[in-house]
Amino acid sequence: MKEVKRSKKKDIEVKFYLWVVDKVKNNYSLSDIRQSLGISKQLLNYRVSPLKRAGVLEKKGYGVWAVNETNLNNFLSKKEVKKGHKTLKKD
Repeated sequence: MKEVKRSKKKDIEVKFYLWVVDKVKNNYSLSDIRQSLGISKQLLNYRVSPLKRAGVLEKKGYGVWAVNETNLNNFLSKKEVKKGHKTLKKD
């Protein structure tokens, strides 16, 4: 079985996603995460939007988010090739 190579950028993204998921599991709000990183709301939303679209982060109420473990495992195991603004699944 051929091993899939991952770029350093992809590894950094996965580590960031796991870090955000860990913080949300420990009852941090996205606002708390944003303040600890020292970034704008827009940038945090841009970086976290793949987690929201995949259903990993689910909104439970105003400023309250929860982690869906099943979707997290699917999200991390998914193999994607991004080209432009479209995402193509590898067969």
